[in-house]
Amino acid sequence: MKKAVEKIVLGIRDEASERAVDWVIERARRGALEVTLILSFDLVTSSPLEDQRLLSRVKERIGRASPSTRVSIQVVEHSVPESLLPATLDADLLVVGFHRRGFLGTALRSPALQLAARSHCATVIVPETWEPTANGCILVGLDDDGSSDAAVDFAAREAVAAGAHVEIVHAWSTMVPAMSTMAGMPIDEREMRVVHRGDLSAAVARIRSIAPASFVTGDLQENTTPAALVDRASRADLLVIGSHRRGQVASLILGSVASEVLRDLRIPLCVVPPV
Repeated sequence: MKKAVEKIVLGIRDEASERAVDWVIERARRGALEVTLILSFDLVTSSPLEDQRLLSRVKERIGRASPSTRVSIQVVEHSVPESLLPATLDADLLVVGFHRRGFLGTALRSPALQLAARSHCATVIVPETWEPTANGCILVGLDDDGSSDAAVDFAAREAVAAGAHVEIVHAWSTMVPAMSTMAGMPIDEREMRVVHRGDLSAAVARIRSIAPASFVTGDLQENTTPAALVDRASRADLLVIGSHRRGQVASLILGSVASEVLRDLRIPLCVVPPV
């Protein structure tokens, strides 16, 4: 059941975080929010007065756009992840901005992706090029190992709250032939397609059980996951993906997939941790 008041942690780094603020303001139009603004303070590079002015401007801006939204401010003397992660223990969403400048070659060190890999709640990453859309579609990526179940559930709840439809994208590839663990023989491509289509059908049924009034479609693509998701993203308002969270290697995998998507994505990306 959705909470009466949605708790959002909004990470503020500089003036370039405006798009993340815009996204939170847009979300306030559909329900009550409680927003905590957190800015990471550095004794060497930060200006306390400017930081306080920035936070005050953001708080005032949210208040003007949504007077019913409760906004609190925190300035924390830690790195960005260490400043924000503790607050996600009691939050529904963590929202941060994403800047492509200087991104190539440093994807796995991006603060946004580090946060998404470790956050206790779903993380929404808002690109600096984002503009509000009204496509009425929530796009969700489906893995074939069960790691995206929480993302599928999140997308279903988003569809109910936003009055949107859901499109599930499931990509598969024969670039690396799958092997039968029983016989050690390559699996027939047609059989692979049947298996993946079954996974997609199960996810469609899962969403329909959570959001019976929502329209749900499935898209099976023989493609890489990032390419398949970016291909459909122009028709959506939000892209939702899951997180494996199985140690450091899984975090790197998350970073690899998410970073490839973020290079071309113009809509917010929501990374949902497993339940």
